[in-house]
Amino acid sequence: YECLDNSLHLYLIFFYIYIYTCAVKGCLSEDTIQIFLRQLAGAMYEFNKQGILHRDLKPQNILLKFSGETRYPEPNQITLKIADFGFARCLDEGVMAATMCGSPMYMAPEVIMSLQYDAKADLWSLGTIIFQCLAGKAPFFANSPAGLKQIYEKTSNLMPKIPPGTSSDLSNLLFGLLKRNPKDRISFETFFDHAFL
Repeated sequence: YECLDNSLHLYLIFFYIYIYTCAVKGCLSEDTIQIFLRQLAGAMYEFNKQGILHRDLKPQNILLKFSGETRYPEPNQITLKIADFGFARCLDEGVMAATMCGSPMYMAPEVIMSLQYDAKADLWSLGTIIFQCLAGKAPFFANSPAGLKQIYEKTSNLMPKIPPGTSSDLSNLLFGLLKRNPKDRISFETFFDHAFL
């Protein structure tokens, strides 16, 4: 929230946020996903505008802030905050990153396969989070990072199994975010203007 320094120390001042994360145990309704995703898209818009790559988006790094005495507030009473910028970096347009970092379940295929990547890797991670909120599980799963890498290397046309009854707008968004090849993945502009948001 604020940064102060003197000749000896650097002080980082943060919001106090009661410890709840968006680590999902079960499924969320599409309405709740939409409320939360609009907030996350706002944060992603700011990241994109500043050239920031988070590189470790996952439910455990999405904090839920709410006031009041109720333990289970309505979704529209919850503010999401993205945390843990330990792997984040600024990336100029046209420049690619190469460091493999983040949490394997949420890493984009290009990251886990040790290829160069850009901010679209964060879009993949966001798609994985949305899918997990909807289905209660990751769209692609293996018992190890090496197993996940093998799935991505062997399958050039990955297709997540969208749960039956999912709206066409949310299905379309997930198919756009979860494209194996980042060149085929939805653009930030299309994401920010998507009908589901």
